[in-house]
Amino acid sequence: MSYHLRQMQPHGLIEDVPELARDSRERWVRAALSGWALVRDSEAPEARAALQAWTSQWVIDQFERLRDFERTYMTLPENWRHASFGSSRHLRLTQDELTQLADQLNAVLKPWRELTQARVESSEIPPDTRPIFIFYHAFPEEP
Repeated sequence: MSYHLRQMQPHGLIEDVPELARDSRERWVRAALSGWALVRDSEAPEARAALQAWTSQWVIDQFERLRDFERTYMTLPENWRHASFGSSRHLRLTQDELTQLADQLNAVLKPWRELTQARVESSEIPPDTRPIFIFYHAFPEEP
């Protein structure tokens, strides 16, 4: 296992998947997390700078994934093209309402995250299953 993977394991970012190994020399790992949620509350300037750099790359990566999807959209089977979706909305909310919206969106996704986790843990994944990437941001915007 590489140095970087060994550093990730104690922090719970990856987990061993011994059932994928073909022999005792082979070691497989998978992501232990199925998503991220940002907390931006650090007061330390170094931590804020590191978070800003990471967040900038995270957003770039999200939109690159969306661009890749858009470029290859017509290569998907028709049923997957019809199931895929995107949306944007402009709302006028208070801070409390925005917090409530975040809680509601996360609650809607919770059973789907649990289903995914159960499938990964049991290795019983339906043959027509595909990885699905979901990302959303909600933030105050200046007029």
